[in-house]
Amino acid sequence: MVRRAFDILGIEATKDTRAIKKAYALMAKQYHPEEHPAEWEKLYGAYQAALEYAQTAGELPENEYGSGRSGKGGAAMGAAGDGLAGGSAGDGFPGEGGDASGAAETETAAGEPVSVSSNAAYGTFFQEAQEQWLRKKHLREQFMRQKLRELVSLRWPKAVKAWQQFFNTDLTMNEDEEILLILLETIRENALSEKVFYLIMTNMNSRLRFYAEMGDSDRALAAMEIIKYCSGQIPLLHRKAERRRKWIGIPAALAAVFFLLAMTGLHQESVTEGDVSVLAAEYLNEKYGVSDYAAAELETEKIQLIGSNEDRIDSFEIREPESGNIIAYAMRDIEETEGTFSCFDNLQESEIKDAFEKRLNALTGHEEGRLFWDSAFSDSLSGGLEDGFFHTKYEGDFDTFIRQETRERTNAPGVMTSFLISDYCSLNGLCDYYLPDPEVETMRERFALTDYTEDPDLQAALRQGAADYQLQIRGVILPKKFFQEKTERSEGKRSGIYVLRDVHGTLGMEPLMSFLMLTGWYVNLPPEDEKILNISSGMYMQPVISMGEGIYGAESTLRGQAFETDPAWVTGSMVKTENPDSLGLTEEEKEKAVSFRLGDGYVLKNDYCLAIDKDLYGIADADYRVMVTKQNGFSMDLAGQHLEAEDGTALERYVSSYAEPDAVLRMGYALDGEGYLFIEYRAADMAEEADIITVINP
Repeated sequence: MVRRAFDILGIEATKDTRAIKKAYALMAKQYHPEEHPAEWEKLYGAYQAALEYAQTAGELPENEYGSGRSGKGGAAMGAAGDGLAGGSAGDGFPGEGGDASGAAETETAAGEPVSVSSNAAYGTFFQEAQEQWLRKKHLREQFMRQKLRELVSLRWPKAVKAWQQFFNTDLTMNEDEEILLILLETIRENALSEKVFYLIMTNMNSRLRFYAEMGDSDRALAAMEIIKYCSGQIPLLHRKAERRRKWIGIPAALAAVFFLLAMTGLHQESVTEGDVSVLAAEYLNEKYGVSDYAAAELETEKIQLIGSNEDRIDSFEIREPESGNIIAYAMRDIEETEGTFSCFDNLQESEIKDAFEKRLNALTGHEEGRLFWDSAFSDSLSGGLEDGFFHTKYEGDFDTFIRQETRERTNAPGVMTSFLISDYCSLNGLCDYYLPDPEVETMRERFALTDYTEDPDLQAALRQGAADYQLQIRGVILPKKFFQEKTERSEGKRSGIYVLRDVHGTLGMEPLMSFLMLTGWYVNLPPEDEKILNISSGMYMQPVISMGEGIYGAESTLRGQAFETDPAWVTGSMVKTENPDSLGLTEEEKEKAVSFRLGDGYVLKNDYCLAIDKDLYGIADADYRVMVTKQNGFSMDLAGQHLEAEDGTALERYVSSYAEPDAVLRMGYALDGEGYLFIEYRAADMAEEADIITVINP
């Protein structure tokens, strides 16, 4: 954006090219391209944008901002995490020579005059530096394009390893926005495997957090676009793979062979990856009564495990070469002399999950229920299974299937050898079961709800299901309108729905959606899990409190029932406040913005989810921005780097519809629905340091 360019240069918007060049020369003296390549690049980009503006006929709109910040460039450079006026520390730009006509004088952000030499030697120095930087920039882009061409041409398993190596060594944290856009362009134009898309999405997600914490909106937006594209491709590829893997009928003559295989597993004393391919092909063909799988057409790789199973489990993943998707795992305990392998595949994932939903609906008497099941009992790198992989063939009877599957998992190598309370899950995984409230229609009705009546029949059915099927079931009761919109958006996306791996014990319990948005949350665990986690099955809820005029709130977690909030203590605690100066809003933006904070004298013991009435506070229907200003700053380690931000640092929240399947407040989103803005509000030790939420209308 043009105004941002003048912010970086440290001057007011102007059409005077001499003033632009003088300001640029002054700033460029501080950032030599060899010593500060990132800052140099951002400065040079600002210089080019300013010169381009100077040659246009139009005037700069008052509200034309790229990053939501303003102020002199010198001051902006001094802000922790900002780099050059909103860029990250480590973003870079080259500079160009100053005004060659003679000495000039400009001012620093503090208003002190500084002499800018513009003699021939000085101009030549910057001209050479600029040309050098442009050559390096061009070569860097060429290198990245060539590297990406090589990556997209690779097939699994080389592709996955090469892409991870690319993120580890080639694509640095300080790459500029243009490199990220080249990456986005490449993945859009090429067919990649589900695993590669997931790998890219995971790596870019950590970088997105890094860019957001550093206040670099340009690279954060580019990273977000990459993540959104990858997340959209994964379910599509998953469903395509499922359609290719469909099998028709099973000859009765092979049924006995399959059940024998299911009981004994595959075994050899010592195996290679080629041996496992043979075993996997035999397993798949015998299980499904087909001859579609040949060892030569499967690609197998040994998994490098981490944790306690590293030296005692052999684990292999088997892929389809065409798609690169994992279709099976083979695992064995290397301490066993027989070397027996257990195989699990995902060819029936969709069918099995649909069957479980129908069975649970029959058990509860709610045919409208929607089940989202993560069947993983551990991640594959720890010697476990990812979501959707089963050993037992499903033949139409879910109860028979799950009993056999539970036995197979109980005897599988590496199962339950150790665990951490914070990421513990049951043998057959965990799931969220959505139901509409029979009486509460809207969010407004939900906020007025004061009595939470447990449905004993529903609770009994869910608890029985958890015990019989050896998994955790969380019943999620939603207002009718919210349930309808949420489930309609999730049609056909069951495999992509986020199922929370809850944090239990003293660390707290937190539902997938805020207590503020639920009318009931039924936690149901198998008996063994109740002992391990010290949690009783039952309904858990937090009260909704009037936090201010048109502002409702509820605590985000149950921290082991360590304390309960006194509603009278926080009633009326949220108040309107002045827009933070650190946002650098224009006068026009200030008139359209509204800010909230915790009132003086209030201290929150827990994080809260807030629902703010948009009509009452004049918040637009759409296209508004949400900024959270950290009054007391923060310090953290992220993506291998230690980050610090000063008081007044502002982080922008991504605004999403509350009905989106993957819209979760804890991911830093702000949700919009039914005329309310939903946002998480962090607890602060002192009211004077509480965050400020600012909504900037378009």
